Amino acid sequence: MIHPADVAPDGLFGHGALHRPGRAGAADEAPGLPPSDVPLSLAHLVGLGRSSEVFRHGRGHVLKLYRAPGRPPAVVTEFRAARLAHALGLPVPRAVAILESEGRTGILFERLHGGTMLDACRRRPLATLTELGRLARLQHAINACEGPSLPDQREALRLQVEGARVPGAVRRAAIAALARLPGGLRLCHGDLHPENVICAPNGPHVIDWQKATSGDPAADVARTALLLRYGRIDLGRLARRLPIDAGRAALAWFYVECRRELGGPGREEVAAWRLPLLVARLYGQPAANEAEVLAAAERLASRT
Repeated sequence: MIHPADVAPDGLFGHGALHRPGRAGAADEAPGLPPSDVPLSLAHLVGLGRSSEVFRHGRGHVLKLYRAPGRPPAVVTEFRAARLAHALGLPVPRAVAILESEGRTGILFERLHGGTMLDACRRRPLATLTELGRLARLQHAINACEGPSLPDQREALRLQVEGARVPGAVRRAAIAALARLPGGLRLCHGDLHPENVICAPNGPHVIDWQKATSGDPAADVARTALLLRYGRIDLGRLARRLPIDAGRAALAWFYVECRRELGGPGREEVAAWRLPLLVARLYGQPAANEAEVLAAAERLASRT
């Protein structure tokens, strides 16, 4: 089962309202696909999030249907990135085709069976660090590949920073910081966290490639660390012994250390991306903890 990448109880992610979809119409189909007129109902729903809903679609497939009408650039980016990652031998569900349903666009994926890595952490909180080590290895494998055909990482961030809900001084500081950062051609997922990994019987698989870019792995690591730091992660029994804020900071620190030990970027390289990434998070749909993210961005901007 594929869950949409932007589902989470709170924090940097949030639940979206459930829409009743229509029927899927064909677009960019390939031979051997399930019928394009398979009805999509609540009975077929297997996951939902702020930007998409995921439905069973024929045998062995799911349709990730975007809420936005038309064919937004994120759909094309996700399709291309998922196809590229699969072709490179990375553990990614195969993206089969782009389909349309009553003006909405979706991507047909092969169906995976299993819960998310976040589910595993909730079931066994004491194994959280082990799971983060697995996440770090997945990201290391992704960043070892090249993705020159994908959107430019710095340009994508710049557009988000320019439209972010922040004071002018914070925006200027973030743009100045971004201008000093390096570019790159490495494949970067852009939104890797434990809920974007499906623990299938044949191993973990990475989903939700709509924010994938070509760029610097240090930014990809920094993005994951910030999601761990400011996302509302359920630590289960660990929360009884460790204050939640300190616990999230510890998880973020541990993750960056895991990536560094794998030969990834150093702490200073990762830290250099924090301000632009925090400001970019304040673009688009507001999150429940937006005030916390803004306060962190303002503190960083004041030090530059």
